[in-house]
Amino acid sequence: MAETRTKKQIEANRIDMEIYRVIGMLDQFAEEYEDSDVAALSRTMFCSRGDIRKHMHSNDRRATV
Repeated sequence: MAETRTKKQIEANRIDMEIYRVIGMLDQFAEEYEDSDVAALSRTMFCSRGDIRKHMHSNDRRATV
């Protein structure tokens, strides 16, 4: 049986991927320029991902820890 996703789930997955990408960029910036404020921002964003992830399809959540 094919899995179907609602428009909301698809959009939440797309947003989560963008947030994950930005977190990676922030981590790289913080490490390269030794900026603890940017590192803290990255951690905050990582911890806040749950706010959008709760709208994702459960299989997508499991696949993108």
